[in-house]
Amino acid sequence: MQPRLIGGRIGRDEPDAAKAVLLHHPPQHQPRGIGRDAGAQPQADRQRLVMMQADGAALAAVPDDRGGLGMGQQARGVAHPRLVIAVREQVRRAVHRQAAEQRRHPRQVAQHRDRRALHHRVAGGGDGGDRHRAFVHQHPRIVPSPPPFRQGLVRVQYGSMEQRGYALVLGAGIIGLSTAWALQRRGWTVRVVDQATPPNPAGASVDHHRLIRHAYGAQQGYMRMVDDAYAAWDRVWADLGEAHYEETGVLALDEGGGAWLPASREAMRGHGLAMDELTPDQVAGRFPFFTGQGVAEAFFAPRGGVLLAEPIVAGLADHLARRGVEFIRATVTDVRERRLTLADGTALTADKVIVCAGPWAPRLLPGLKGRVTASRQIIVRLEAPAELAEAWARAPMLLDLAHEGGFYMVPPVRGTPIKVGDHSFSLTGDAEDDRNASSQEAETILALAARRIPGLDRYRRLGARACYYDVEPAEEFLAETVAPGTLVLSGFSGHGFKFGPVLGEAVANALGDTALMPYLPGWAAGRESAAPGLLRAD
Repeated sequence: MQPRLIGGRIGRDEPDAAKAVLLHHPPQHQPRGIGRDAGAQPQADRQRLVMMQADGAALAAVPDDRGGLGMGQQARGVAHPRLVIAVREQVRRAVHRQAAEQRRHPRQVAQHRDRRALHHRVAGGGDGGDRHRAFVHQHPRIVPSPPPFRQGLVRVQYGSMEQRGYALVLGAGIIGLSTAWALQRRGWTVRVVDQATPPNPAGASVDHHRLIRHAYGAQQGYMRMVDDAYAAWDRVWADLGEAHYEETGVLALDEGGGAWLPASREAMRGHGLAMDELTPDQVAGRFPFFTGQGVAEAFFAPRGGVLLAEPIVAGLADHLARRGVEFIRATVTDVRERRLTLADGTALTADKVIVCAGPWAPRLLPGLKGRVTASRQIIVRLEAPAELAEAWARAPMLLDLAHEGGFYMVPPVRGTPIKVGDHSFSLTGDAEDDRNASSQEAETILALAARRIPGLDRYRRLGARACYYDVEPAEEFLAETVAPGTLVLSGFSGHGFKFGPVLGEAVANALGDTALMPYLPGWAAGRESAAPGLLRAD
């Protein structure tokens, strides 16, 4: 009778790694199965464990002609110590040799070496009986072997490095932290590198507020993506144990002749979103701190609100640290294939490197120059007069994006100040520049606010600061492979914060399933719908 082969290999990515192959000579009578005393079975019922290279050349063999190696031990699921030691030593050498060749991190290699299914054996004929089926049910990474393995055998997968590998994330803003969050939830070992401890006050993700809204002009892909963004934020809130979000609704205004508001209105209606169209008088009547003067058309949408940026970034960083994600404070000077080089010359390597460097990205990746531009943007903080404080507490966000790029206004939720900022890209400055705003820069923003807020001189000025967008000319996000194993996320153009978690999940899913990677750039740019599986939650 021909011997039965029961085998395993260490990872789909490891063509040179040793694999354990168990040669089981079946008994001449009907097998009894695992879990029963098989000590009385014939002496011919022996096992031989051979360590083999993937090309079939034997590395080592353990003789099977010694006493005490009968099926009684095997039936109880206990491997003989000599076999265990031999297997572990050969696998250790093979895996560490390949790790050295591929410059893999020891922590990642250890995951392969220590897989508890390594010495799992199937006996009893057929598919191995009920115990084997239960084992496979509990450990789904053990799957039926495809050809060339023989029918009824078992191939043990010790972790695909495409799915559960070692990842380096450059940047601890919302995009980097969200990507680390999604990867960690999917079993990756993650390290995050940033030049500052999060939340970084110089980063584009740190401030009191960010906005989430469906009003997106003609960019309907991003309007649809907002639904997925809300669902992803709910998963973040569940992990953090607190929702750093306040629903305010959206008030959109237009002086007439602009394309953004009509396009937003039609797209949102087509998407089934509720809204109220308002006349200029209705704007002033419903929101007494705004004037309807000069307004040609307006609408209010109840869905939309404020994301509290600083506690979100701080909370995510704390959550990830508690879940074992390592944070490295260092400056990166070079990005290559699966590698980051630090200012002190240290090279960090991983299976996947994800660059989420915001306005610093073009400095590190020359291929982004001309495609992504750092843009200095100014925000001003205000405090409402006491007599309007109660009304402002119920205020919506204001979007007036039709006037030369326009401006936005964020209401004072949860004790934060009113914030006014412009959406006209300066396309000037450098990410290393000072974040203090000049008085002239602040006055330019206040002039925009004065068009909509009567009596602005009664509002207390709490300060002004600069932040830097990473602007892509069409305001479309870039999610591109820049070298084997290295991905860049950039071009968020001042509207990426709301999409941080859903983008992180899409990236993690694409890194875990390379068949999804070609669909990531088009979806991230808002031009294509998500491919099946790209946005799966886990």
